Amino acid sequence: MAITKRNNNKPYTTKKYAEHYNDIWIFPEGVKDSVDIEIQILEELLKDKETWLDTACGTGYHLQNVEADVKRVGVDRSRQMLDAAYRDDITFYKRDIVKGLDDIGKYDLVSNLGYGYVHQKSLLDVLKFFESISNAVATGGDLLIGHDNPGFWLPRDNSESNTFGNVTLKAVIWDYYEDDTDTLYSDCISPHRNLIIETVGSAYEDIIDIELPTDWKKDALLFKTKKDS
Repeated sequence: MAITKRNNNKPYTTKKYAEHYNDIWIFPEGVKDSVDIEIQILEELLKDKETWLDTACGTGYHLQNVEADVKRVGVDRSRQMLDAAYRDDITFYKRDIVKGLDDIGKYDLVSNLGYGYVHQKSLLDVLKFFESISNAVATGGDLLIGHDNPGFWLPRDNSESNTFGNVTLKAVIWDYYEDDTDTLYSDCISPHRNLIIETVGSAYEDIIDIELPTDWKKDALLFKTKKDS
């Protein structure tokens, strides 16, 4: 078994994984249904937009398959994933999103649908990830985040006082073993939905919950109309 430390380096930095990524995370029955719905949502959002940035874009499947007349840009920290994604009508940047995206401009729509944010070193870095992609949204633009929220069944706040005071749930840390690649994703960090909203929501006019009618990728958050900063 190949064990990765918070999955910061492997398997995304291997050419073999990048070549087979779509077979694992795009094409399987059940997963593909969710991806197709995501593409429909993106196409609807892009009808009145000119530019689109897909963050942690991986192999670029969404960028390659959405039908829209817009400038398309993808960003990911894995050179191997970007090599697999390459298409000459799409601009790609290799960046660590946590460190910021100030040098690649602002976009009418910024999307993040692959849950790549769970593989950061700390919850602070996860929140920096969200701040970074939100900062890349142009004034008047939208931000679409697929949120992997295994703690959704737990309350954000414990309203019953106890000896030590109230408890607020911030995130869930979990491990995931991927059979197809014999890889263990350790210490994945999934922030509570409300923490995501608290981190970036004040920058937008409206926040919409999107429930996907599938068994995989069930939820997304749409932050509508970025305010003038």
